[in-house]
Amino acid sequence: MKLRSILVLTVMLAASGILYYFTSQTKPPAPTKPRHFVWDVDMEELAKMAISLPLQGKREAWVKHVDRFWYFDQPEGPKVNMKRWGGGIPLLLSGPGAERLIVDNASEKQLEIFGLIEPRMKIDLTLENRKTIQIDVGDSTPDVQGFYVRLRQSKAIYTVHESWVHVLERLVLEPPYPDPEEKPKPVDPKVQERLKKEAELARANRDRGDTYRAEYQKKSGVVELESGLLYRVIKEGKGNIPAGNDSVQVHYTGRLIDGTTFDRSPQGEVLTFQLGGVIRGWREALQLMREGAHWEVVLPPELAYGRWGSGEKIGPYQTLVFEIELIEVRN
Repeated sequence: MKLRSILVLTVMLAASGILYYFTSQTKPPAPTKPRHFVWDVDMEELAKMAISLPLQGKREAWVKHVDRFWYFDQPEGPKVNMKRWGGGIPLLLSGPGAERLIVDNASEKQLEIFGLIEPRMKIDLTLENRKTIQIDVGDSTPDVQGFYVRLRQSKAIYTVHESWVHVLERLVLEPPYPDPEEKPKPVDPKVQERLKKEAELARANRDRGDTYRAEYQKKSGVVELESGLLYRVIKEGKGNIPAGNDSVQVHYTGRLIDGTTFDRSPQGEVLTFQLGGVIRGWREALQLMREGAHWEVVLPPELAYGRWGSGEKIGPYQTLVFEIELIEVRN
């Protein structure tokens, strides 16, 4: 009996030791850090893309037509070869993930060291709202797994994965011209006419929105953020400021620039939203407001519903005006 007890105790101790070993080796997963992008735009906002390889004297450019396809930016330039182009190239150029931030305020000497004074590649992007993004790609990293890049108007230097650079180089060195043996598909005249009208409406909406925002900006007390968001404080708040994915309770009214109301919270009721579930312009404004605040906010289309609009009431590229009252923040 005594021997049996000793054996049982030995087995229990051994099992406990094994359990302790494995549980002590298991560490909780590290919190996921949000990925940083060197720049970040909706690929649908890209209107023109140009890539130059100065050291090789090569350059190619592409422009998006009203049919939403990409064409070589040449007189009567052909449509790109979709087998090679697909949807991946605009996605690549909407913003690469940064592998590392090397320096956030580089000196001229540092720019030279990383090959960014005379870059191996220059990228020029034009957006639908006519804004531009200019990028320089310098030398490869010592482990040849990446390249140094920077926005031309910035002195922050990042590294990006080498495959991103090589794909774009190939676009210039082996341009995706259409296969001469592939016959172009006939275009339905009705579809072409519809696309043309949609493009004209989008252009008119954008132009009217640009004019409205330029005039609104002249009003007393209007603040413009770097993103293009405009706001005017009707009433200051004194409570908490929402952050992260907090829930917020709000009253609001949404209007087009001609004064037409397209949406509002029911009279006498508050609506609850999570910050992560609202349009970008709302998210940006709400994270500056305190409980009790009442603001008028004007959103350019890229902070609202962009080129797609929303339903029948909000067309493509429409500037929107909101009155927002932040009632309560809930964590």
